[in-house]
Amino acid sequence: MLLPSLLGALASLLLLQLVGGQVPGWTEKCITCICDASSGCNETIGCLQDNNVKYCGMFLISHPYWKDAGEPVLDFDNPTRPGAFETCTLDSYCASRTVNQYVTRFFTDCNRNKRIECDDHARIHFFGAARCTAPIEDTLYYKDFRRCWDKKNFPPTLTT
Repeated sequence: MLLPSLLGALASLLLLQLVGGQVPGWTEKCITCICDASSGCNETIGCLQDNNVKYCGMFLISHPYWKDAGEPVLDFDNPTRPGAFETCTLDSYCASRTVNQYVTRFFTDCNRNKRIECDDHARIHFFGAARCTAPIEDTLYYKDFRRCWDKKNFPPTLTT
């Protein structure tokens, strides 16, 4: 369950993004469901290792994902500092910013329904932009995402 402070941080991030140009389907509800599907929005999950890849924080962000998102860091940190990746992804605000920057950079119609919507962003988050059209329906992540999304449904956005 998201804490009120985390919800506020996520909402603030999205408001900042929307000021600079709207990514279709990228909303507070969307990032919340991606967070829920990733770890249940567990802010204390730490880092997990799977097939020699480290995934950190409530969004289970990998180092390559973080780099592709522009290597965001906390204020006064340096992305080249050893541990900067972990420090960012273990912080709810910096992790949310990482996901926001990744989705903003790579958004595309992954499910090929001629719309850019939250489902596409969830696929990009899980598989990365290059593989986002891969089958996802049988993964626990996607089932958890759909369960959350169905509770928080809103109409699809712009047609491509």
